[in-house]
Amino acid sequence: MDRSTRVIWLVTLTIIPGAIDEGTVPQRPRLAHELRVACMRIARRARQESGGLAPHLFAALAPLEVEPRTATWLAAREQVSNASMSRTVKDLESLGFLRRSEHPTDGRQRVLTMTPAGRAAIAESRRRRTSWMNRQLEDCTAEELEVLTAATAILTRMTERPAATTAAAGGGR
Repeated sequence: MDRSTRVIWLVTLTIIPGAIDEGTVPQRPRLAHELRVACMRIARRARQESGGLAPHLFAALAPLEVEPRTATWLAAREQVSNASMSRTVKDLESLGFLRRSEHPTDGRQRVLTMTPAGRAAIAESRRRRTSWMNRQLEDCTAEELEVLTAATAILTRMTERPAATTAAAGGGR
């Protein structure tokens, strides 16, 4: 069994007790399902700890910490329609978390910049979510923490791959 398979096996045993029999490699479809469910539950719980900043607002606001962007750029990044992002931007603006200004080279677009209130909201949301996760890790053994460290690297790599189309992922006809 190679290192990746061992890590997947240990992660599965750690976060999904009873998902696989001792000494066997998990079946990929079952692992995919159980891992997806576990990730969704963790994400849902972390969102509940966000301090009131809705996930779609957080997702649109966070990239503006790095540099100002356009709503079109944010829509493409979040894979939502321009109309949907426009509503989100309007909500963030009404909360005082961002401001719009003219684009330096394209008069048709507006540049979105995070305000100090937006920075504070993002920081508080991150602090609360990280605090929740840290509390969950307190009960883990050293071996479980090692497994979760390896799993984090694998999951990060998986999320950095380009999105597959439905047909390519086996869901299309």
